[in-house]
Amino acid sequence: MKLLFILLLTQLVASMPLFSQYPSDIIFTSQEAINDFKTTYPGCTVINGQVEIRGNEIRSLSGLNEIVSIGNLIISEAENLTTLTD
Repeated sequence: MKLLFILLLTQLVASMPLFSQYPSDIIFTSQEAINDFKTTYPGCTVINGQVEIRGNEIRSLSGLNEIVSIGNLIISEAENLTTLTD
């Protein structure tokens, strides 16, 4: 019975998202990468490291709207990004 409990607990833990896999530093160079962030890192609301947004293709940050805290933000070469709230 104890072995069955351990196996069930192991299966439960293995099926949970690994919160430690959130990025510590990340560079976005395309709109697609920003749009895919929620799928790649579901539930991620904090990035303690550096986030760099770079590229004229980037027009919207809506794919990052669940982020509430970033350690350091750098935005460069993003002339088509006119607002941080979209």
